[in-house]
Amino acid sequence: MTGKQLCITALLLSFMAGAPSFAEQSEGTFAIGYAKPDGDFGRYAGTALLLSIRGNAHLTDGSPFTAWLGFQFMQFKNEDQGVPYEHAGFHVDATLNTKEQAYVLMLGGQFGSGSRKVFFRPRIAGGLGAYLFMADRSLKIRTSSGEDEEVDSKTDDARIRFGAHTSLGADFFFTPKWGLGLEIFYDYVWNLRQALGDTNEKLTVRYGGVALCVVLPIQ
Repeated sequence: MTGKQLCITALLLSFMAGAPSFAEQSEGTFAIGYAKPDGDFGRYAGTALLLSIRGNAHLTDGSPFTAWLGFQFMQFKNEDQGVPYEHAGFHVDATLNTKEQAYVLMLGGQFGSGSRKVFFRPRIAGGLGAYLFMADRSLKIRTSSGEDEEVDSKTDDARIRFGAHTSLGADFFFTPKWGLGLEIFYDYVWNLRQALGDTNEKLTVRYGGVALCVVLPIQ
């Protein structure tokens, strides 16, 4: 198993391990949206596809305060570029694939109504997160049989950074069994490396975005 797969597996197991401890009024939230960079930085700076899963546990019955644990994925770049390549003494066309992405484990709190019997339920949340940023490159050529063959691959970057997450949103419960949500969020990530090699340029980067959610009771 590669280092990348081990890190992703550890994040998923951490999320699953916390699920049994949720209170009786617990909920699961699944979201899809986008994260857009705010500021002038070069790496992990594309508009990202965002997918997330979050578990909420009300501290006591009817309490407006909620603890939550979440896992989030952001795909900043998945780009193919044609480049020249020398193979077996011949110059051939090759395809360079570049990926920039992040896997995030978050823990935080939320303030808002815990009732699913009301149609409109506003909420505000905040938390801290561990962000695993990864940048990979893969070079492929087209063989004489017409198949793509990978001739080189490299992980340019794989490091964990810490940050803060805030969000403002609302849920709309059409029945007590499920609801739809909309949220806007803003993330700060500290000391994100911006250059390759020995250069130590690091910045505090910011991302703002919007996500659509589906909210379901866990029990």
